[in-house]
Amino acid sequence: MNAFFRWLQENDERKGWRIALIALVVLSAGFGLRDPWPPNEPALALMAKHMAESGQWLIPYLAGQPFAEHPPFAIWLQAAFYDVIGSVRWSFLIPALLASFGTLWLVYDLASKLWGARTGRLAATALLCSFQFMVQAHRGHVDAVLMFWTTLALYSLLQYMLLENNRRWLTLAGIAMGFGVLTKGLGYLPLLMLAPYIWMYRQRWSSLPRDRSLRALWQVPVWCLIVVLAWALPALGFVSGADDAALDQFRRDLLFNLSGGSELLDVNDRRPWWYLPLQALVLWLPLTLMLPWKLRIWRDRLRSRDALIGLLLAYILLSLLVFSVVPGKHGVQLLSLLPAAALLMAPYMGGLWWRPGVQTLSVASLWMFSALAIAIGVLGHEPQLLADVLERPDDVSNLLWNFLLTLGVMGIVISLVLRGRSRALGLPVFFFLGWLLLGFWAYPTLNTVRTPKVIFAAAEQHLGPRDEFGSWNWSPQLELFSESRELQRLDNPKQALNWVAQADQRWLLVDAQELARVQATDKRSWQSHALGRRHRVDWVLARPLSPQLPDDAPAVPPASHGD
Repeated sequence: MNAFFRWLQENDERKGWRIALIALVVLSAGFGLRDPWPPNEPALALMAKHMAESGQWLIPYLAGQPFAEHPPFAIWLQAAFYDVIGSVRWSFLIPALLASFGTLWLVYDLASKLWGARTGRLAATALLCSFQFMVQAHRGHVDAVLMFWTTLALYSLLQYMLLENNRRWLTLAGIAMGFGVLTKGLGYLPLLMLAPYIWMYRQRWSSLPRDRSLRALWQVPVWCLIVVLAWALPALGFVSGADDAALDQFRRDLLFNLSGGSELLDVNDRRPWWYLPLQALVLWLPLTLMLPWKLRIWRDRLRSRDALIGLLLAYILLSLLVFSVVPGKHGVQLLSLLPAAALLMAPYMGGLWWRPGVQTLSVASLWMFSALAIAIGVLGHEPQLLADVLERPDDVSNLLWNFLLTLGVMGIVISLVLRGRSRALGLPVFFFLGWLLLGFWAYPTLNTVRTPKVIFAAAEQHLGPRDEFGSWNWSPQLELFSESRELQRLDNPKQALNWVAQADQRWLLVDAQELARVQATDKRSWQSHALGRRHRVDWVLARPLSPQLPDDAPAVPPASHGD
């Protein structure tokens, strides 16, 4: 382990490529070994698949309705890769994977230009070790793509402010923010850095170049607006002339969601103001272990008017302030700030990580995580014990508990094997090996539990070649995995009974409990086949033996089966 860290410190051109190889292995662990998982991945993958197959690229559609929850850029990426590859499994993770690699390179390159190649490698490694970065890099969500665009904007702004007096960097920053807004609506976040920069410039901080023009900063929001309007205006033009209630609702929601309003102004969120700072301490591990020692360094650098430290700190603190005062507080909002935190931690990190206090804290954290994983794994194998602690989902595979047990034992072994100064490497090594274990072992097995493939396989055994089936329990994952035949979307049980009564070859794929409520008021005999349990639902394939619909057909409200 000591040799590994010396390998990172040496100024050798090959060291950067070796770190890139480590990043490739860890980030791609599990790639192609699983399908989209609920709650969010199936919806995005389904919209991308529909977009590529239908050729309707302007506006994404979900369940036949225009999707306005967030802008479409990440869906465009998934659709483009699906169009080329032709497989949802092999395409839905590519945008997050490429965005994560791109973010790592931006952090490495900027830190190398500011402090040297060694610090650049440490900054990229620190980001790669961070828990939240790895979580989002392995998910088919939009957040990793947003992180790339905000990091590119941050990279471009700091290039202009500190390194090169070239206004093209401001243009690139604005364009990156525009694509960030088209990804999730929060791409304008790096604009918060302009306020502390203007203040520091006017206060004549010595480390800021004096040949920059503050008036040139107007280019940034203008270019951001140009990129956003390049999509928003055609989209508004398309929906404005349509006589459709759903398209009219999309038009009214568009500008609100482009500004991130659906996420920031979530009135149902009751989390306290300190929720996100506390989340950052956990999600940014192991970076935050150095925080007690870094605070003194930052204080000294600010007293000496170090503009870079001031800009990064101000950007993170202002963003946390904004996120903490708005109603909607979500841990994933911190992801766009994580690359800035890695840059902030990078100077002096090579020496600081070896301090006895940091080593002790790192080893204690490793023991705590290992003990927690072992405890949950043991409880998972004892359902009665686990029921006293939390509600155990019935359809969770024992593989999950075996994985946690293995992970915990592996952490204990790592902490016992590493001696001396190498103990400080225990937590990063634990995270790296944990992601490899998760990707190559847990993902393939958990995939059978997290997807409804076995439900459809069981249904096919009872369906004839010309049979149809529908469901009032529609969800994106159901439609995504009903590949062999189309799944009819039905709004409610009454509509479902009308639909199934129109032909003998029609079946209903529904929740067994809801079907029992329907059968309690339906006077006909039913033919049904139990298909198994997935997503906390016992699924059945059923149809009435008599096609005639009774006059008192029930109207049972459908339940939600999002996960």
